Amino acid sequence: MNSTTTSDPERRHAPRVAVYLAATYRSSSRVVDAHVVNLSQSGLFLKCSESDKIGTRADIELVLPNRDPLRLSGTVVWSDVSGMGIQFGNLDRTDRMALANFIMGHIARD
Repeated sequence: MNSTTTSDPERRHAPRVAVYLAATYRSSSRVVDAHVVNLSQSGLFLKCSESDKIGTRADIELVLPNRDPLRLSGTVVWSDVSGMGIQFGNLDRTDRMALANFIMGHIARD
């Protein structure tokens, strides 16, 4: 881990699944097309070449298979040269359920 890391993986309370999903990250300072490589109901890791500062609020459009994209909001909680860890803010019920269903389906397949 490096000096930009502020999150402790041991604090995670939600199951995290390995994925490879297209996503678009939008903050007040940048728009980045990237890929989500792990996902939980509380956050995600966005693999990208451009990062924002810790604490930056952003919107993420996440493309899940066989459904309209989810539009999620969150905060950058850690960042390094490989990408950013995003913790979700308050998700609406529809997005929360779609995310939970996707994650549980992904876990059941593994």
